[in-house]
Amino acid sequence: MPPVGIETLTRRIGELEQRILGLRSELAERDEDLTAARAANRDLTAQPDS
Repeated sequence: MPPVGIETLTRRIGELEQRILGLRSELAERDEDLTAARAANRDLTAQPDS
């Protein structure tokens, strides 16, 4: 197997950095969804039984 060149490694680093950014964005969106779900759950559990 031939050695991997600097260009290949640099390109791979760029790809991985983009993947990290995408995953961070997905995580932030899910965190927002979870926060909203928790708030809704608190509201529902705070309501008196009918």
